[in-house]
Amino acid sequence: MKFRRTIALILSVIMIAAVISLNVFATETDPKITVSSATVFAGDTVDIAVSIANNPGILGATLKITYGNGLTLTSAASGEAFSALTFTNPGVFASPCNFVWDGQELNAEDIKDGVILNLQFKIPDDAKAGDVYPITVSYSEGDIVDADLNPVEIEIANGSVNVTNFIPGDLNNDGSVNTSDVIMMRRHIAGGYNQTIIEAAADVNNDGKINTTDVILLRRYIAGGYDVELIRSTYFGNQEPQPVTQRERIVKLVDVVPTDDDEYIGKYTLYNPYTGTVETAYGSTTASKAASVKVKAYGDLVTLTPSGMVDEKAASVPFKDKQKYWILSYDADNKTLEICPYGDLDTVYTVNAENMAASKLASDTKWIEDVITWGTISALDKAVFAAADDTSVRCYNKAYTEDEGATYSTKYAKYVKATMLIDWEDGADFTVKGENGFNGSARFAVVWVMDGETKELDID
Repeated sequence: MKFRRTIALILSVIMIAAVISLNVFATETDPKITVSSATVFAGDTVDIAVSIANNPGILGATLKITYGNGLTLTSAASGEAFSALTFTNPGVFASPCNFVWDGQELNAEDIKDGVILNLQFKIPDDAKAGDVYPITVSYSEGDIVDADLNPVEIEIANGSVNVTNFIPGDLNNDGSVNTSDVIMMRRHIAGGYNQTIIEAAADVNNDGKINTTDVILLRRYIAGGYDVELIRSTYFGNQEPQPVTQRERIVKLVDVVPTDDDEYIGKYTLYNPYTGTVETAYGSTTASKAASVKVKAYGDLVTLTPSGMVDEKAASVPFKDKQKYWILSYDADNKTLEICPYGDLDTVYTVNAENMAASKLASDTKWIEDVITWGTISALDKAVFAAADDTSVRCYNKAYTEDEGATYSTKYAKYVKATMLIDWEDGADFTVKGENGFNGSARFAVVWVMDGETKELDID
């Protein structure tokens, strides 16, 4: 009897285990809709995917999408997994809104897993780090049916948009996580280096510490294959990255130098057009060989990261190859320029030059070597622009003088040629003027010595 009871007990355990296994297996094959999540910055535009797994052969569906107050749904498109069905958008995007799919029949090849709906949202410009905007999917009984018009029950996994002011692992806030961040983390731990980092971005396991554990996790994340997830730190306060203002520079000199980690990095000498000074900065990428370091070229317009490194991943073209203009007139009192595209006197723009930085003068042939000084447009007044008559503009460069007296030889032309960066009121139509009467605001310019006859110009 004892033997029989033991066998019965064993059989009971086996049967229970089998039932548990069957239940787990059934759960894994149940249809499921998942909403992706994203970590973004204030003002960003973000893509969110709604996907299905274990599609049982859905022929019709109405899904209600509800999203957090403040998000703006800018576009929606059906995904590949429901490509055999007819898709209907709501007439107005306002939370909550319904998305509808329906078909007449399904073939085996029409039944797919994957994305069923692509959503694009605009994040509020005034969103704060730590704000969370939920994005949820719901449906009522009978809203989802198969080819036999039987109701389908689907598990839902909702998502969210999470606002941050840094990306975990992105210590220099250049928008990517790479070996530059590893080097900066090592240097931060060792101490004694003149660098600025986003400390919260370095605490990649959210333990409130920055140590070798974070270095190892970051290296494994970059290498891949270790199933490492970098976690957003809740320590170090609400550390804000530096604003993206006045970070443009022009490359004067670049060299490739070794680092302390037996790698190589770009070392730059840069013109700062906003201060009139020359600066030194390092690149944002490294390589094991000097020849493999991808640096910016002499004369390129580059942007510094918030930690003061040259953003070598950002696209750039030589500043001298950017849009060239003729400066037709300059109003020193109102800090206003009248300009036209080079050679096109019929198209005239009025731009605000109050905060524009500019070179005093540069040679059209020697390019950047002949930049004399930098400063605001206010400092240029008579030095760069001097009216010869009502329709002409003179410019001069002391580097071209023939003597040390009060009279200088100067290159002269009817209009000054300049290469300029302008923030237009309407990026699609430069002729549009804002309420202030400007077509745009000039950020900075390089003014060129013009070819033409030499004339005498008295300098006060």
